[in-house]
Amino acid sequence: MKRLGRFVTSFTRFRVVAALLLVFGAACSAAAEPYRLVPGDRLDVAVLGEPERWEVQIDLDGALRLPTLGRVSADGMTLDEAEAALSAAMRETGLYVSPQVAVSVATYAPVLVTGAVRAPGLFDFTPALTANAATAMAGGIALTGLDGTALSLEATQFTGQLRIIETDIQSTLVRIARVEAQLEDRDDFTFDPGPRFSAVKFDAELIEHLMSRERAILTEERQAAAELGRLRQIELDNVEKQIDILMERSKVQDDLIALQQEERDAADALDARGLRTRSDMARVDRMEADLRAQVLDIEAALSQARTRRADIASTIAQAGIDRRMAFLEDSASLRTELERQMHNRRTVLQKSFILGDPLAIALSGEAGPTITHTIHRRRGGSIKTIVAGPEDVMMPGDTLVVEVEVPPKAAQTQADTVDLAGTDG
Repeated sequence: MKRLGRFVTSFTRFRVVAALLLVFGAACSAAAEPYRLVPGDRLDVAVLGEPERWEVQIDLDGALRLPTLGRVSADGMTLDEAEAALSAAMRETGLYVSPQVAVSVATYAPVLVTGAVRAPGLFDFTPALTANAATAMAGGIALTGLDGTALSLEATQFTGQLRIIETDIQSTLVRIARVEAQLEDRDDFTFDPGPRFSAVKFDAELIEHLMSRERAILTEERQAAAELGRLRQIELDNVEKQIDILMERSKVQDDLIALQQEERDAADALDARGLRTRSDMARVDRMEADLRAQVLDIEAALSQARTRRADIASTIAQAGIDRRMAFLEDSASLRTELERQMHNRRTVLQKSFILGDPLAIALSGEAGPTITHTIHRRRGGSIKTIVAGPEDVMMPGDTLVVEVEVPPKAAQTQADTVDLAGTDG
């Protein structure tokens, strides 16, 4: 009796431990349901009053195979259901009258981790195993086809490329700020890249150097444009003066023609009375013809001067238009260049993220490409596919497929539109 009492006590403790394991295993499930067995689970089986204990694994067919019992299906069953099935199978053999079977999980079925990981394979299941933890067990995210040394070299190269690209981005942003100042005819500019570029690591010393250079370009261009405008204005003023002189000459010529007309009228009167000679009349005709020719010369010169004035005014206006168009073309070209640089930066960050380079990711200040965890779960002969989050809990026998999803190159959002960097207000 004492021996039987010790066995019952041991059996009770065994059932308590089994129950605790069952509760712990159930915590791994998103739903508060009893754990259901899967192929690969290894079970401890004991019968009350019997010295034998068995440790058996659920085979690929989802069955347990015990001596004298043969095949007993266990796939998809809870531990209670497996105990009932084994008890029923034992009664059918006639070797047991009223068997009390205790079943517990010795080891859970391993999980398979595959995809974009450094060491894909089978791994022991532990309660509360998450997709992230399973990925870490498989060595973390990695590109296939590269060994550890190659990965380190690639990561170092990407870090250097990132620094070069960010230097180019800073230079382009400062140049855009200068061009914006030229478009608005300002004699200075400030540097304010805006929130879109908050992830870029700016170098204050480099920015100061770049701004000094661009301010010098801004000053020199404004001075050259102002000097060219001053020279053209002088030319325009000279033509205006020439037009004024020609207008005065035209007035004087009109007065001379009026006097000549009076002299002509007097000559005609004398000629009618026979008091003028033919030579006198010829002289009057020549003087009148000379005056009219001079009028034509003045009008021609005045027309030329006015044409010249219009040409100079058109040149001044066109110079302003050409200058602004050049600034607009520079702005468009710089913005295109900036978009290319930002695209290159995203590409390098994506590659660095895939390689798991922590330095490049820290320098980036932003998330890398999306990591997708897909769990394939076999239960009761069917397979369920689950798109899991990184902290979602896995179950024994699950297959985890890790994939790296890179955003499309052409994907642009309104937030990606380049701000008017370097403008005041």
